[in-house]
Amino acid sequence: MKLAIVDFDDTLFFTSESCIRMACTEKFGAGMTTKEIRNLGKKEKGDVYNLAFTKYKDYSIPNEKLIERLSSHDGDIMVLTARFDIVYKDTEYLLKKHGISYDKLILKDQKSYGLRDEDWKLGVVKNLLNEYSEIYFYDDKEENVKHIKSNIDSGKLKCFLSKKEEIIEY
Repeated sequence: MKLAIVDFDDTLFFTSESCIRMACTEKFGAGMTTKEIRNLGKKEKGDVYNLAFTKYKDYSIPNEKLIERLSSHDGDIMVLTARFDIVYKDTEYLLKKHGISYDKLILKDQKSYGLRDEDWKLGVVKNLLNEYSEIYFYDDKEENVKHIKSNIDSGKLKCFLSKKEEIIEY
């Protein structure tokens, strides 16, 4: 059995230039770069993301190229996002609104909040290795793709970097 693991933000949906920018503008009076957002304190960063993923969720833009690719995938599809689980229903809403088929949706739960995103995702992928014959991992953050690829030595795993509408095998 095959599994496609797909990140949500800026992979399956483009959110940085719409939802997150709008949330930053509301909270701070101006848009911010990804680097500036990552340098915010934990609470402020969480406030920006929660506002973006709830109030401004409808401004998310589906990545049609990736969605088309997934529609021909002959196996399970898991959406794996480092969004906190308090926005589960908002995330699920967008998947349903845009008719995106998936088998499982996993968001970061409270006990995982302290983990770096790439370590949390690595743990999830490692736990799935014995269940699938092939795993395709899609993410927009090169550090996540690199971390997964360098810590899993398996011919079963193929990693892809999603940059805008370009999908690059890593």
